[in-house]
Amino acid sequence: DHLSPEARVYFQKYGSLAEGVWMFGSDRHDPRDVKNEDFVGNTPEQFRALYANSLMLSRRYNWIYGRDGFSERGQKAYKGEQDLSIFRKIVQEKQIVTNPKYVKLARSIRNLTGEDVSRALGLGVDYRLDGPRDDVLAGIFPLKRLRQAHRQALSNRLKELGEKEFWGHFQNFRKIFQTQKTWLLIGPFDNTDNRGFRTVFPPERELNLTQFYRGKTQPIHWFAYADWTSRGSVDLTRIFRPKNNVCAYAFSEIISPVRQKVQMRLGTNDACVLWVNGKKIFTQPKPGRAILDKDIVPVQKGANRILLKVCQGGAGWGFYFRITDAQGHPISNCTVHLPEEK
Repeated sequence: DHLSPEARVYFQKYGSLAEGVWMFGSDRHDPRDVKNEDFVGNTPEQFRALYANSLMLSRRYNWIYGRDGFSERGQKAYKGEQDLSIFRKIVQEKQIVTNPKYVKLARSIRNLTGEDVSRALGLGVDYRLDGPRDDVLAGIFPLKRLRQAHRQALSNRLKELGEKEFWGHFQNFRKIFQTQKTWLLIGPFDNTDNRGFRTVFPPERELNLTQFYRGKTQPIHWFAYADWTSRGSVDLTRIFRPKNNVCAYAFSEIISPVRQKVQMRLGTNDACVLWVNGKKIFTQPKPGRAILDKDIVPVQKGANRILLKVCQGGAGWGFYFRITDAQGHPISNCTVHLPEEK
């Protein structure tokens, strides 16, 4: 939509989609995936289907992310049980999809006509705010996952904001979405081999704001954190060292003056555990992106003592957190309080 007529003609003549297919897994940033020497990811049949689809969409070339599985060195280093020659054979065979409906739709995509074929494929575009860098990303998902009214409204809003950012118009995501950026923080604790997710560290047993605890590399204690910049997320990589294979805790009190339908909305990178008033109410054990409003938890009337544990393997590390009504609009009558140890 942003190309001039001349640029569009040039793009359609010389451009090409470059589809990428993973042979070994789908996320190179997943520490369990990268470290595991056994086969992780797509089976041969899954890879065959993905590769066939990618061949239908690319005019010039395709990416195959094989973790060095096609080279002689990679084959010697591989210690899993899968026969890598099966994957090489699939690549050489170059089988394609023959379903007439898909062939027609793929031709439209391959030729860069700009036609929207998502509905015909049962898919839709969802715009998400990805932390801790605050990138507006577009993803393709089944329509049934996108039919919630709150998800559609947020996606439409992020599309609008993302286009403004694309054209150089600065966006204050913290102010727009009223994300919470004042916390008591403590860390980093050890998370080697992702063991920290299940380890009960001292903040899970007591709230003692003056006590020092044993951290990953040195004694650590609670400290107040506040960030009034435009960033919507709390970027823990900017706060803690070391910042790989660690975990940290964030604490605050959310006070709701009346009984109302209020939600806590969060998204963490990577795994997380959430306690409210000492009760564990939410866990997310898998590594992944910090997506605004990815997870939703109800808020009780009165003081809600929030303790959030966020684990980290590598790369990005942080979280989004905000208080909204059921439609995702920020709540103005809830207050944030950082308690002092009595």
